[in-house]
Amino acid sequence: MLAFNFKTADKLGLVPKAVPALIKVLRMLERRELVKTCWLRPSINNGFNMATIFHTTNCGSVGCIFGWAQQFEPGFKGRGMASPNITVTQRAALDRLYCPGELDRRTVAEAAHALRTYLVTGTADWG
Repeated sequence: MLAFNFKTADKLGLVPKAVPALIKVLRMLERRELVKTCWLRPSINNGFNMATIFHTTNCGSVGCIFGWAQQFEPGFKGRGMASPNITVTQRAALDRLYCPGELDRRTVAEAAHALRTYLVTGTADWG
């Protein structure tokens, strides 16, 4: 796999701890360690679904890109990854990463691609 240069937190309009957390999620998505599952009834501990931030039951856990990143940096709340100095353009790009439309239909592969393109270019490409 080719090495990519990820943008800095400043270039993405994020707080410094956000980029390492998102890279961890990207690696999990790319290695298929996160598995697409129902967002209402998670039955595995490594569930992925863009339709929920993070949901845990006795049977398992499921989360979106932001929800899983939040597991690595629990201080993120709401849009807590955004820097106080985020620009309108950077905010729109972050919103596109988290809310691409048709949330429940988004696959692990689509999410990995969108997150990688966001980290490299500053814009999430959901395909």
